[in-house]
Amino acid sequence: MAKTKKILYGICIIVWIISIGTSIYFYGKYRTLTQLLQDSSQEQTKQIIARVGRLIVLPSDEQPSIVTVADPDKLRDQLFFRNAKKDDVVLIYANAKKAILYDPADNKIVEVGPITTAPQAGSAPQSNFPQQSSGQAGSPQTEGQNASTAATTTTQNATTTKK
Repeated sequence: MAKTKKILYGICIIVWIISIGTSIYFYGKYRTLTQLLQDSSQEQTKQIIARVGRLIVLPSDEQPSIVTVADPDKLRDQLFFRNAKKDDVVLIYANAKKAILYDPADNKIVEVGPITTAPQAGSAPQSNFPQQSSGQAGSPQTEGQNASTAATTTTQNATTTKK
């Protein structure tokens, strides 16, 4: 019986060592993939900014938030998005209070508009432009509603999901 317990403990220790080794291996793979995705995302953002920068003068003192339009039908009632198409890109310059709608397929700027904020009683200023907190733009903004249900984004600055 003592020999059986030793064998059982030995098997448990071997399984535990294999589990720890496997966990370390897959964590390393996870970290590598996360870094690759982040690098790819940053490179893609640089390319978009460079392409738009050839068409219009961009604010040089900040990095824009980049939002991709996924469902333009949900945005049609907003004047800024009336000519938006699926996969168009919105560059949002919060400090410069400027938004640029860019069509990467045709390499042209579709719309440029200001971002205005109107303070509400007892709350922080709200933007009339779709919020950036989840990195999506997709439905008209209403009071207390985050207008970000139909697009995807990439992020660089965690405070306002800027890229």
